[in-house]
Amino acid sequence: MLKLENIEAGYSKQTQVLRGVSLEVPTGKIVTLLGANGAGKSTTLKTIMGLIDDEPRKGSVRFLEQNLTHKDTEAIARSGIALVPEGRGMFKDLTVLENLMLGAYHQTSTVQNTLQEVFTRFPRLEERKKQHAGTLSGGEQQMVAIGRALMSRPKLILLDEPSLGLAPKFVQEVFSAIQNINSAGVSVLLIEQNAKKALEVADYAYVLEHGRVVLEGTGAELRENENVKELYLGMTHEPETGVGRFRRKRRWN
Repeated sequence: MLKLENIEAGYSKQTQVLRGVSLEVPTGKIVTLLGANGAGKSTTLKTIMGLIDDEPRKGSVRFLEQNLTHKDTEAIARSGIALVPEGRGMFKDLTVLENLMLGAYHQTSTVQNTLQEVFTRFPRLEERKKQHAGTLSGGEQQMVAIGRALMSRPKLILLDEPSLGLAPKFVQEVFSAIQNINSAGVSVLLIEQNAKKALEVADYAYVLEHGRVVLEGTGAELRENENVKELYLGMTHEPETGVGRFRRKRRWN
């Protein structure tokens, strides 16, 4: 469905963040992207969505056989990709309903049906639809952010740190929602600081280090990888030292 090939990107000519990133999101799958802060995870999502001027400087972004490289963000959204940004991006002075409807700006006849689907998935939002988004809890705001993305009826949803700062009960709700959304036929590319949860739901995973993919495999494989355990899952072992800890790479079979 989505294929990035040898992407190089940054925020200025002097700043390069991504250094030859290649990854794939097959139709109907959940793929997660792990890495330390500054590894290039959010930059990857912004590059896919065309949110960084004149990037990528090298490589290509293809979605459903369309070349989206250097397309504007609106065209990318219309192609069927939606982004839930880190920090949720709430319009806090607008109501829940108004925030949701912003996600449907290029939909027409299906808007009311889609809105009802969102309310069915997140009943709390229907209860609070006239409430200003800024008065909601963090978990409820994250539901609004995901619901707003779903209003565009995407084929692929990009999620940037959806559980960040949430209470444990909302973390579970968010991950249940991600699985339910995927079960309904929406592919998912997930960035998530809760690596344990991310690898539990992921069909496939990539690890970024200094803007490069240094390891990839199924979610189950990476859960058992000793370096992943030590660096991301809080399990200790005798780690390799220095750059290049991750040695094994593989592709989809």
